Amino acid sequence: MIRLYRGNFNYYQIPIALYSKSKNEDQAYHNFIYQLSIKLNIDKKSLYNYFNGSKDNYTIFQGVA
Repeated sequence: MIRLYRGNFNYYQIPIALYSKSKNEDQAYHNFIYQLSIKLNIDKKSLYNYFNGSKDNYTIFQGVA
């Protein structure tokens, strides 16, 4: 089942809200990294390192409208 997810990201004090229709939270996370790489013009590897879960710099919510 495909659900709507919202991701709130804090990239060096820049708040960014994104949406993704995905099957699960993990797939949504990867989709968000892809969207951020395009929006910020930064390679995905750097974003994966920055948003690796060691800091409280992003949240993902399920089922938002």
